[in-house]
Amino acid sequence: MEKLFGVEMNVLAGILAGGTIVVLLAIFLLALRNKVLLKLALRNIPRRKAQSILIVIGLMLSTTIIMSALAIGDSVSSSIRSSVLDAVGETDVRLTSPVSSRFGDDYLDASLVDRVRPVIYDERVDGVMPLIRESLPVLNEATDKTVAGTSVVGVELASLAGFDGLQNVDGDPADLSGLGDGTAIINRTLAKKLEAEIGDDITLVAPSGRGVYSVIDIVEDKGLAGGSEQVRSAALFSVETLQGVLDREGQYNMIEVSVTGGLRVSEADSDELTKDLQLLFINEQAASMLFNALKSPVIIQALQAKLDAGGSANGRFASDTLADLVVELENDAPTDEFRVAITNTITLSIIGGVIEEIGDPELARSLLIPASQLVELEVVAIKNQGLAIAELVGGFIVTLFSIFGSFSIIVGLLLIFLVFVMLAAARTTEMGIIRAVGTKRRHLVQMFAYEGIVYSIGAALLGTILGLVASVALVGIMSGLVAEDDGFGFSYNVTLQSIIVAFSLGLVLTALTVAVSAYRVSKLNIVVAIRGLGQEFVQDEVPSFWRRVLDVLRAVIAPLFWVYQFGLTIKKGDQFVLRAISLLAVLLLVLWVFKGQGAVIAVLERLALLIVIAWQINLALKVYQLIAPWLASGWPLLPLGVVMALFGFQEDKGISGIGIGNAAAVMTGSTLIIIGIGLISRWAMNHSGRQMIAYSMLRLWLLGGIWGLAVVILTRAILRNRVIREETQKRVSMSFIGIAMLVFWGLPFDALDGLTGTLSGGPEMFLLSGVSLVAAAVWTVMYNADLIVWLVSKMIGRFGSLRPVVKMAIAYPMSARFRTGLTLAMFSLVIFTMMIFAILTNLGNAIEDEPELVSGGFDIRTQIDSELPIADVDALIAASGGKLSASDFTVISAQTSLPVEARQDGVEELAFKGARVRASDDAWLLNNVFELTHWDPVYGSTSAEIWAAVSADPTLAVVNGAMIETGGFGGDGNPGSGPTLGIKGIKANEPGEITGVDITIRPPVGQSVGDSVNRKVIGVLHQFADSFEFGTSDIYMNPDILDELSNKPVPFVDYKFKLADSSRAEEITRVLETVFIEHGMSATAIVADIEENQSQNNAFNQLFQGFMGLGLLVGVASLGVVSFRAVVERRQSIGMMRALGYKGRMIQIQFLMESGVVAILGSAIGIGLGALIGWNIFLSISAEADGLTYSIPWLNVTIIVLVAVVFSLVTTFIPARQASKIKPSEALRY
Repeated sequence: MEKLFGVEMNVLAGILAGGTIVVLLAIFLLALRNKVLLKLALRNIPRRKAQSILIVIGLMLSTTIIMSALAIGDSVSSSIRSSVLDAVGETDVRLTSPVSSRFGDDYLDASLVDRVRPVIYDERVDGVMPLIRESLPVLNEATDKTVAGTSVVGVELASLAGFDGLQNVDGDPADLSGLGDGTAIINRTLAKKLEAEIGDDITLVAPSGRGVYSVIDIVEDKGLAGGSEQVRSAALFSVETLQGVLDREGQYNMIEVSVTGGLRVSEADSDELTKDLQLLFINEQAASMLFNALKSPVIIQALQAKLDAGGSANGRFASDTLADLVVELENDAPTDEFRVAITNTITLSIIGGVIEEIGDPELARSLLIPASQLVELEVVAIKNQGLAIAELVGGFIVTLFSIFGSFSIIVGLLLIFLVFVMLAAARTTEMGIIRAVGTKRRHLVQMFAYEGIVYSIGAALLGTILGLVASVALVGIMSGLVAEDDGFGFSYNVTLQSIIVAFSLGLVLTALTVAVSAYRVSKLNIVVAIRGLGQEFVQDEVPSFWRRVLDVLRAVIAPLFWVYQFGLTIKKGDQFVLRAISLLAVLLLVLWVFKGQGAVIAVLERLALLIVIAWQINLALKVYQLIAPWLASGWPLLPLGVVMALFGFQEDKGISGIGIGNAAAVMTGSTLIIIGIGLISRWAMNHSGRQMIAYSMLRLWLLGGIWGLAVVILTRAILRNRVIREETQKRVSMSFIGIAMLVFWGLPFDALDGLTGTLSGGPEMFLLSGVSLVAAAVWTVMYNADLIVWLVSKMIGRFGSLRPVVKMAIAYPMSARFRTGLTLAMFSLVIFTMMIFAILTNLGNAIEDEPELVSGGFDIRTQIDSELPIADVDALIAASGGKLSASDFTVISAQTSLPVEARQDGVEELAFKGARVRASDDAWLLNNVFELTHWDPVYGSTSAEIWAAVSADPTLAVVNGAMIETGGFGGDGNPGSGPTLGIKGIKANEPGEITGVDITIRPPVGQSVGDSVNRKVIGVLHQFADSFEFGTSDIYMNPDILDELSNKPVPFVDYKFKLADSSRAEEITRVLETVFIEHGMSATAIVADIEENQSQNNAFNQLFQGFMGLGLLVGVASLGVVSFRAVVERRQSIGMMRALGYKGRMIQIQFLMESGVVAILGSAIGIGLGALIGWNIFLSISAEADGLTYSIPWLNVTIIVLVAVVFSLVTTFIPARQASKIKPSEALRY
């Protein structure tokens, strides 16, 4: 991939690699300066080899997930890129007629080609190839094999320069000079499908009839013989041959240009050449007419207002050039930039709509004439366009894997933090002694940083290797899921940049987590540590307000202090610093010699940037320490949360001018409010007295309004000036926070729409909601742990012999609240993610359960070549020689499609946008059983009645379900916000009767200057209906529309059949292709197609579930680490229990039960929250798509839980067995 989340991979790899080098270099320099600390830190690693190995395994899994996601993205992107490069070969730029074949003649005369050729050639071009590309049937009569949609290419043999890179299947250069009358060259895919070899005869079916050609060579599926992105089967002929069989003497339908540089040239060079060629073939007179018409202050102001309102089209491949055009209209004459911008058809449509909105429809219509004459040849950077699609798909795959893998990455980071907390707890006495003899806190931080960086390097390296291995397996599975037809398949590929990013990101994330945990370790209380009174760390006393203010002021001028300290260090002659300076000076000198002054300046700038970043981080930390005591009281969180939540409201619901309609802002702000109220309630319980009550009421009323005042009144009414124990204060306040967050985050996604307006949200909401819900559940459980212990004690009261074991097994992890909470959160997150995915993949699918929703009751769908129309279907069936008969079919229907522009009348936005007319004959309109979700009762009350009305009245239409307002969570629900038509006023989640909607339809700009036509939309198709046609902007109507919009007859090309016996669908599919071979018919059995798609979807779902299963390893590893550390920490406790009569078996059972309790409790939390969020997702999806059913796959869930619990017990078995063998005498001396 070239980009990740919009950032160039080269840049990202450079930044992360630089950061990694800086971190490692800083650690290395610090270690050299104090080698004693390094030895103290590293001696602990080999002491317990099993523990160290388990720690590395736990730490490496985050890197494994990152590496797997990036490698899969690379492989997908590379596979699609290879497919594109194979299809276009040396062709970088393609020139075609601006007229679509559906509206006119799209062929180019030889005179135009002769005029174009000398204009195109310059030093950037090494080849210009006029040719013909069509899709026609090819068959091998000897083997009775047929390929209906073969890409046939007519090559001009005199123009092969620049296009001569084709090789045959033996690896030798292909000789195209032998193409002529009666000869052809076919590619490997076509040869395989036809079972043809060199010397065999193949038959080409064309409008002029059949022709037989001898195969003179078989070549690879590349370049001129690469086929298309959809169909890889290709055959090469001389251009004269195709001109003859197509009755196109002296004509071509495209000109292809090869940019100097080979197969993969600079995208910038291709884009620059494309722009220059566009300028060559723009009609200057038409461009000037458009410029003068738009050069009006009123129009410019209206266009600028459209831009300010976000009225441009959205999407990477649909973005218009309106912004560039508005800027260029400020000039006195049309510039090259204006000419290129005005050729964009989306921009022209927007301009027309804006002009009509300001009340000048006549001017808008008058612009259609110069717009249709503007472009003489359409110029497209075809290779760049295909590569951009490959990059987009690869980025999407990485994003998808990253979203689902992000939970596992978070779990991995929590595991790192937990590991170092436990390592510190095990060395409490040792660190207390070290601190007592004069070691400073920063030395403790350095010791843990040294140890952590060793673990991090090993984990990042092993994680990267394991990620590469896992990605090979996953890509192999993906390859097996893709059909081999048409030659596309996934091939494994990973770039060096991805490896660097995965390794560096894993190392940096681990290092940062280690730094945070090391800082926490440094806050050790010396007395508590030496006396061994406990394993917890105590917080330092909070400095006074003025001391904290002084620290902030010092941080502001810290760079000056650093310079002063640096000068003192040099003055004292610190050898280490002097050597470091000398080394840097030598490196800069070498860089100056080999790279010049600019490289040295760049390095110094980056060093200065690092210093600035360090200063800003230090300043931010001091500012946080200044306000931390206030934040802990909860008071500042209320106004902060209110402002953030209001900022996320829709503008018309919140404060005017600041609302952005963002779900993450609203949810985060509301969470801050909940936390603030909980902390304030604790503060209120800790204070008494009327003055304090009045003071708290005033503050809460000022900060939280009526809700804050209500909290204090309610809290004080409950307490009535009683003094509450600190533990009870914590339980009440923290339980309130946890339960309130569970309720709030568990609400249906649209529950707050009435208050906030419809909010937008992306993948971050899935991650945010999952983490917040799990944190809230764990928070609530851990602050009520004693209740769990009490409840279990009551439940096992009858089993006296097990009661002490079970009670101890539960009591110990519940007493270590922080540690157990982290472990429980890790396990819960993993189960939560897998539960969500299991539910989503198990949603009852209407396509699978009710195939008629998709098929419309038809059994076979077919498509023919538009150059080979069918005059009479029934006659051809009757003449099939008994292969088919009329009795085989109950309905034979026909359709065709026409690209158009359309707009909804009577709404604010009058711009025409893209759409597709699906003109259907009466047989289709009257016999399909597609369900309508919305209908106009004036024309009928059932779907059949609405379709009959459309058949009878050419002014009526039905639109696709994707064209109406969704109203779902995670989007703005605004139809037509992109380049395609959307119908406003009809909502997907409000099915039923509607009032007909008027729309206006016209040919696309530049295709025809005919009048537009008006239609009334009286129905909306079910979202799944006709989905195999991939028409999200389809408008269904009867065929009269074709004559009204097109200047030439538009033939039917899509035929659908209902069979008398549906079980014969696949058999009749093959016969149809044979009978209608003269028309290039390709046929598909619809139900079989549905089943195949569902099978592939299920396989991909299992693939994703396997990928997320990596996170389960993190959870299991966390339990293993905890168990190993628990044995070491509790050696004395174990000895005491053995001395009191505990048997080894009881000790072993206790340790196994401890892990089992965490695993079972984590599974319960994950299952419950996963079911809740799964239900909310189902509600959101089902509001837009009928036919889904919600169910929990209990078998899958049971397997997941059993695997999790069993593996957690397996990882605990070794330390549990080790604990059971500890002798009391040895343990008590420990």
